[in-house]
Amino acid sequence: MPKRNASYGFKGRAKKASRKAPKTALKKKYNAVKKKQFAKKMRRTVRAARSRAISSLAVANQPVSQLVKFTMTYAETYRMSSSFAASEYNGHTDQNSVFPANGIEIHQNSLYDPIKLANMVGTTQHHANGFEEMSRKYKKYRVIGSKTTVRFRRMGGLIPLTSGGTSTNVQFSNASGGDTYPTGSQAANLGTMFDPSTQDPLLCMVVDRTAFQDDHSGVPDEAIDEYMDLAKWKHLKGIKWRELKAGPGERAVIIEKFSERGLTSAAGDTDHKTNNTGLFHDVDATGAQLTSGSNPPVVDKMLIKMKPFDKLSLKKQQYSCARVMVTIDQEFLAVCSEPRYAYSNL
Repeated sequence: MPKRNASYGFKGRAKKASRKAPKTALKKKYNAVKKKQFAKKMRRTVRAARSRAISSLAVANQPVSQLVKFTMTYAETYRMSSSFAASEYNGHTDQNSVFPANGIEIHQNSLYDPIKLANMVGTTQHHANGFEEMSRKYKKYRVIGSKTTVRFRRMGGLIPLTSGGTSTNVQFSNASGGDTYPTGSQAANLGTMFDPSTQDPLLCMVVDRTAFQDDHSGVPDEAIDEYMDLAKWKHLKGIKWRELKAGPGERAVIIEKFSERGLTSAAGDTDHKTNNTGLFHDVDATGAQLTSGSNPPVVDKMLIKMKPFDKLSLKKQQYSCARVMVTIDQEFLAVCSEPRYAYSNL
């Protein structure tokens, strides 16, 4: 038999008794801190899960505001004057409208009325593309930036025919203002009408009133009618011009940009978020329009003008009125706010 050990009663190596080391004060504090951190992590996880569940609800699944791009396109062919507005051949008068004497007014920060209605020939209210659809989803809009591209293309001119003309006896009338043709030959008159050398270039301008002219400038925009006026006030900002040369097919392009950062009102109110906020159409529960929208309280205006390059030239209306196609392309970046939650899933 093996010999007994003094400690365990058996011969052999004695085993050490196992026991835990006593917890120090530092260890107790460390465990308390870790326990609190773990509890905070669990609470955060529970709150995050609850927030995701609420956000996934259909009625609330729509941002408070959204950045949207809108566009607007307008095109019209104009006569440059009313000299031959009544000219006709066998009862058919010229149908193109005369370019507005005070220019075409453009609103650079309005989705509701980008182009002033008075300049829209034979049409009703025009909004930016997407305005009607966004009216079903949002109540307000704020244009933070826009780009307006104006293109001028010379299409030729109006040939003045007298009311007494017939299919076998075409008669040409004289231009207004006392100008007469240099020869009585019908063939010579017809050839001269299509000769670009007998026509003058046109002056195309964009006058941005917010940059060029405030209420205290003392220079009315209608005073700028030719190149000499531009030379006189060339120190003023906000005027861009191009020469539209004589002859069919000649082109000119002017680009103007807007940013709400520089928006101010005549009264000096610089709260651009208030002054630059317009309204979409108000709609009912079915999306039908109840009331119309509106422009922002402070509308950023610019004028598109087209004048003879030299208003004293003898040839500006000698043979025919220039016919010009004006195309206006606008791009808007707008913040749409105050969503209509009833249409979040439509």
